[in-house]
Amino acid sequence: MAVILTIAAIVSASGMVGILAAWVVSEIPNPTWLLLALMAIVMLAAGLFSAGPATAAVLPIFIELGKGPLAPYGDLLGIAFAASICAGSSMLLHSATAGLTLKGEAIKAGFAGHDKNAIWNGLTYPIFGLITGALQLALSIAWIWSMKNLEFFWVLYFIPVGLISMLVIRISSTLRE
Repeated sequence: MAVILTIAAIVSASGMVGILAAWVVSEIPNPTWLLLALMAIVMLAAGLFSAGPATAAVLPIFIELGKGPLAPYGDLLGIAFAASICAGSSMLLHSATAGLTLKGEAIKAGFAGHDKNAIWNGLTYPIFGLITGALQLALSIAWIWSMKNLEFFWVLYFIPVGLISMLVIRISSTLRE
């Protein structure tokens, strides 16, 4: 973890993130595509360097672009940023603080192979993590697009509320049995 934090600090201090952001802004004039590109960059940064260092390195750029080309998105920028960090922190075992404990918890839960090693480890987790991160990013993009473009977006709030309600009812009935 110390190596990851050191690399992230060097990348942040070097100005590479600012250079990358300036290049992306110059190449993508459309605010929607710019936001999508930045979300993908943030996801990759969080996946490679962990959520905390990625947030420290990239948040100032999001704030600055929110005053300029991404101003039409307003408060949705915060949601886009947080969703990208969350998607990236699912990518690799070191991407999130909780990821480092996953191996021990996997063994405790019985997810171990014949050699008593965790089925999910640093070598096997990336396939699952990359798919999970990409799905999270895709769902986040769909949600932000819907929020920005659909007049009656608030109706979609009933979907997760309904799913949570069904889950609570199912758990309650299972516990009663």
